[in-house]
Amino acid sequence: MVGVASAMALLPKEAAAGTIDDSAAHDAILAQQGCFRVTFQYEELEAHQAGYELKPPTQSEVIELVTVDSASPTSIVLQHILVTPPRIKHWKQLWRFEATEFDTYIRPDAWTRQRLSAEAVQGEWTQEVRGVADNPRYACSAAWELGDEPSWTCQTWAAKPRRDKDRDDYNILQRQNTHRIHKGGWVHEQRNTKIRLQRGVGTPVVTERGENTYDRIDPAACEDARLWWEKRRETWGAVQSAWDEVSARYETYQLDHGNGVIPLWVRLFWLARRPVAEARHEKIEARATRIIAKHLHAAPAPTASALDTP
Repeated sequence: MVGVASAMALLPKEAAAGTIDDSAAHDAILAQQGCFRVTFQYEELEAHQAGYELKPPTQSEVIELVTVDSASPTSIVLQHILVTPPRIKHWKQLWRFEATEFDTYIRPDAWTRQRLSAEAVQGEWTQEVRGVADNPRYACSAAWELGDEPSWTCQTWAAKPRRDKDRDDYNILQRQNTHRIHKGGWVHEQRNTKIRLQRGVGTPVVTERGENTYDRIDPAACEDARLWWEKRRETWGAVQSAWDEVSARYETYQLDHGNGVIPLWVRLFWLARRPVAEARHEKIEARATRIIAKHLHAAPAPTASALDTP
């Protein structure tokens, strides 16, 4: 079994830091933008429990747009838009250079603020991943390895992905993510261990391999989606600001997705379903703040004694 306290020590980073050129790493992150044919492939490789039967491999294909919502020398926001019907706002990548604070996943639907020294994150980029409603998912800090095919690898804990939403045999994903940039696009490689966390002790169930390929295609295939997102980007920016404001109230917080008749993500999608005038963004943010606050509350901080309780 995997002790949670031991695993937490691995959360900040897995990849070894090498010689880093900030501008080259910055360019590698920006290279993930564009119009892509995306293939999602997952295959379970190794069972960790007697009697477990590996699930059949899965594969699906979509067209996806990745836009740069904002960029500075030390911060980049990439928004994924699912072009294949039904067109929706998909996941988001927030990249920050040498970030010393970010929220890490510690148990089902709970996050805590991770604080690192400036020395520990020197030359590193933190990737924070947000869900379809800008909800927190996971975050991790590591350096980019540069060369002909720049890559970034990091291991952290994450929420159970939507593709396994109906499974109840595990509740934590230990994710090892690699973003590898190549001439024709990029690849999101994963090696994930599905873990059942009970009373602070994690039991590995199965390890899977993921390979999500982003192959660049004619930008015209994503033009309608690009225009669609441009009309909604600022409205969703207000929702993101609401998440940032509410989560900042707590060192450790728990999220209750189903607090009420309508799920949280549905309420936020309904709130930002159509473009609104800039003058109304403040009201959108205030409304989103109230909605999120009803689903977010303070939670006990992770401690070695609590996490190692058998």
